[in-house]
Amino acid sequence: MAGRQQAVLPFPRFTHPRAQPKQLSPEFAPPIVQGIRLVAPNDLPDRFRSIFSFPLFNAVQSKCYTTVYGSDENVVVSAPTGSGKTVILELAVCRSLLKCEGGQYKIVYMAPTKSLCSERQRDWQAKFSSLGLNCAELTGDTDHAQLRHVQNASIIVTTPEKWDSMTRKWKDHAKLMQLVKLFLCATSPLELQSEPR
Repeated sequence: MAGRQQAVLPFPRFTHPRAQPKQLSPEFAPPIVQGIRLVAPNDLPDRFRSIFSFPLFNAVQSKCYTTVYGSDENVVVSAPTGSGKTVILELAVCRSLLKCEGGQYKIVYMAPTKSLCSERQRDWQAKFSSLGLNCAELTGDTDHAQLRHVQNASIIVTTPEKWDSMTRKWKDHAKLMQLVKLFLCATSPLELQSEPR
């Protein structure tokens, strides 16, 4: 065996069977963009298809599909504005719903600004209400009366400042913290550029 190199194969990781894009005959196969076979939302269970109102995920979304929807891996996506990162977050929400069926859970989405929180809350309330999910905004503007809505929501959209204040008093909010099963975070490119290198 001297002189022979042994190939090290990666350890196979488990992926949910529904996360594997369906194999189609070549005449019906989705297009390949930059070497990435585009995935169709039709590969998702029926109840999730209405969330995605387009025929194919784009290349960035298709590249992330198996990891985000089909595994429990942590994921960081760095892509330009308008590349479809929000859809990737929505896939993660769908994955979380599959895993937490019948149980209590919270999904937290942290956005850099209050205006983005408001936009995401309105959009996701409309999108996910068909699945029985409520979405609530938790920012510095949230008053005591609105906290009841936050407690009953499945998806909490918050700012870094408000989430920081909540986690600093985690003993007061222990039940809420224990229910968080998915944490999504969006950062602004400007925030990243302002960091010293």
